[in-house]
Amino acid sequence: MLKALTRISLRTKLFASFMIFSLFILVGVSYNLYTHIVTRHTEFLRRELKSLAAITAIQLPGDILEELTTPEQEASSDYIRLKQLLATIADQSSQLKYIYTLRKTEKPGIYQFIVDGDPDPASAAHIGELYDGRHVPALEDAFLAPSADSEFFTDQWGTTLSGYAPVFNSRGETVAIVGLDMTMDYFLADLKIFRDKFLYIATAASILAFLISLALTHAFAKRMLELENAAEQIACGQNVIHLTTGNDEVSPLALKLQHLAIALNNERETILLSAVEALLTALEAKDPYTSGHSSEVASLSVQIACKLQLSSQEIFKIRLAALLHDIGKIGIPDSVLNKAGPLTQEEWKLIKQHPAIGAKIIAGIPALADLALAVSCHHCRFDGTGYPATAGEQIPLAARIIAVADSFQAMTADRPYRRGLAPEEALAEIKRCAGTQFDPAIADIFIMLQKKNPISFAKKG
Repeated sequence: MLKALTRISLRTKLFASFMIFSLFILVGVSYNLYTHIVTRHTEFLRRELKSLAAITAIQLPGDILEELTTPEQEASSDYIRLKQLLATIADQSSQLKYIYTLRKTEKPGIYQFIVDGDPDPASAAHIGELYDGRHVPALEDAFLAPSADSEFFTDQWGTTLSGYAPVFNSRGETVAIVGLDMTMDYFLADLKIFRDKFLYIATAASILAFLISLALTHAFAKRMLELENAAEQIACGQNVIHLTTGNDEVSPLALKLQHLAIALNNERETILLSAVEALLTALEAKDPYTSGHSSEVASLSVQIACKLQLSSQEIFKIRLAALLHDIGKIGIPDSVLNKAGPLTQEEWKLIKQHPAIGAKIIAGIPALADLALAVSCHHCRFDGTGYPATAGEQIPLAARIIAVADSFQAMTADRPYRRGLAPEEALAEIKRCAGTQFDPAIADIFIMLQKKNPISFAKKG
């Protein structure tokens, strides 16, 4: 096996390394993104179901439920009124499939139906009908506090997620629980559409990573061969390139290894940046009107970072963070992200989640993990009223820089629903918001830079 590896050319080895590294980033982002979206949305549905169950439980008279114990009482006005109430609540949401009430029996995990809101007499459960809930731990929890199933449940009637809440009598005692089954068929359909789109994006990113790796391999292999030839010439006493810094024979080799280490480090940064840009290019296909936004924000951020005289390593990290600052928008539904009109409150809440989504994606990739904080805070305001609510110099420097660059690019770029502002108008707005939305020192530096040496980009619209 070792002999076989030694026969593989350096070019092939480097290409395999670069490609594996690129695929590692792609697979890491893909896995974390997909699992995060599914988990986050499931948790959102569980919270919604628990809240809805708790609201429903408040509307139910516990004293009456406590008295309904035999099937003969199904003809009573109290039973009929409760059944109609449950049916009315179920009709208020197209996603609610079933709504019912249960009480405990003497056997743990076995429950009795009280009132079932199913309007179909053939399928509705009757008073006293038993239900084996030993496989549903959330039912037992619901007698203490609102709860919800941790996983979807699939049977012949479809896939559902259920929430429960306790019902109290006038003495404050828990006499029953109310259960709500929400259909998940729509969610699974949306998830399939997202999965298909993501496979397309991942395929495009893989092809792009392949081409970039091929080009970088060619350039890097050529450079390595030149270094090897130089080392051989030095070993033969032919100092074609002036690497010798001392009088001993070890100095040329030490200097050669030092240069090689620097070259490898530079190549690593190039590969990382190229892989990020390749992924962003594929992801920007999700929203054509934001195409190029991240690269333009990165250029503006680097301009500020250079003026602040940060180290080359810090400038490189700020550039990467700027390129990745909006990657969390891949987790926002297309209907919200590409909406031409004003966003609703719920849609705005979804948009506000993109910094946290992006930070979680990046944190799952070791090579990018230290950029997560800057990405999560790029919508923080200097006065602490942004999201998340971090203020002043507690906001990472990279995030404060990206916030100014991001706002300027967003204000000056054309969008389907509005024309971009002139650079002078955008700079005036940044000056007006210095000290509230933006770090005043960074805002002043940016305004000075733009007036002295403005960076302009081709508008998209």
